[in-house]
Amino acid sequence: MKSDKNTARAIARARLQDGHRAWVRINDTTTPQWERDLEALTGLDTLAGVMLTKAGSAEQVAATTARLSERIPIVAMIENAAGREDARTIAHSPATLRLAFGSSDFRQDTGAGDDPAALAYARSRMVSSAASNGSMLRSTARHTPTPTGISARVSRSERLPR
Repeated sequence: MKSDKNTARAIARARLQDGHRAWVRINDTTTPQWERDLEALTGLDTLAGVMLTKAGSAEQVAATTARLSERIPIVAMIENAAGREDARTIAHSPATLRLAFGSSDFRQDTGAGDDPAALAYARSRMVSSAASNGSMLRSTARHTPTPTGISARVSRSERLPR
């Protein structure tokens, strides 16, 4: 897996150096891979922004900003209980463009079930945290939804506060 990450990092850097503007997903701050990601991205003018995985605190967003640049926006992926608890502070971090909710990793971290009701509280708190900063919440999924699943998600999202 490390070689895959090294290859992906090298490809991303080469594309950015060739003048392609892009957002790049980076590893969470608790791993050595985060350091390597930032080393590969530092000083590239074509870096449009980063998606910080497993953001657990505003301090992690600030550390990422300090290493890259204040001009680089961050989408903070909330994928664990610590991030959910600190979501409002993360949302108000100057570099945070928006929050994203990684429900698969969140469920793994918290033991929450697959039923949408099991994530309803976390999602609603995330929506409030994102809205308090005027940003949007995005949710990620690792599966291809069925038409029935899409319809159910739209129905649930229509009931969330706007």
